[in-house]
Amino acid sequence: TAHVFYEDFATDLINALKNLSGISKVYLTTPSMQIKQSLEEYLSKSNFAYEIRITPNVGRNFGPLFVEYSADLQKETSFIHVHSKQSLHSPEFGLEWLSRNTNLLLTKEGTERIRRLSASDPEIGLVFVDSSDLLYGSNFRWGRSRALARRVSANLPGFEKIKWSGRLSFPAGGMFWVRTDAIRPLLEVDWDYGMFPPEQGQRDGTLQHALERLVGQIPLSRNFRQAVYLKQLDRFKFVEPED
Repeated sequence: TAHVFYEDFATDLINALKNLSGISKVYLTTPSMQIKQSLEEYLSKSNFAYEIRITPNVGRNFGPLFVEYSADLQKETSFIHVHSKQSLHSPEFGLEWLSRNTNLLLTKEGTERIRRLSASDPEIGLVFVDSSDLLYGSNFRWGRSRALARRVSANLPGFEKIKWSGRLSFPAGGMFWVRTDAIRPLLEVDWDYGMFPPEQGQRDGTLQHALERLVGQIPLSRNFRQAVYLKQLDRFKFVEPED
């Protein structure tokens, strides 16, 4: 799945897809008819099954992902989610972060590495790149997002064992590979765009920031392991479920 807000990312995505295999279907969202047409021009001539939906600019990548495709993704065994991240408040961080993610999630070498890793260990539920060297440590806590996360998950099955305090391990910025069963409770929520705030360039404290953290915490609460890619060491570290 991919949310394409910026047109240059559409070109990068098309180039990446040409080199990838083992994809059952490509699920895409974009707020731009022009981008939709660019993507369709390539995909209509490819061997990929695909769907592209025009979406409002609400909820950043998570609004379109969950509102549009939650039901479809429940039928998949696993999926990769990427988007055209640009941290306008910190361009250097945004470029380095995007490079790390696309090298792992949108290259033949990276996706085959994930495929081998996940096939060898069915307890691995989430794979993402480490960004702890790019962000302040305070970013890896619930902060102002905790109340929103608890509100969304209140009284719903599958959220009972979430860790609500302490340092968190999650895909900051929202790109990842996930085993569908690892986050199934999130996909079963009745999502709609009205749950998300208007886009105002918020840097914290919105539902989309809460969802970043939930994507990390739900697999752990369901006894799945995380595999976190460390670029500097070119290896994965593993985060285990807590007892």
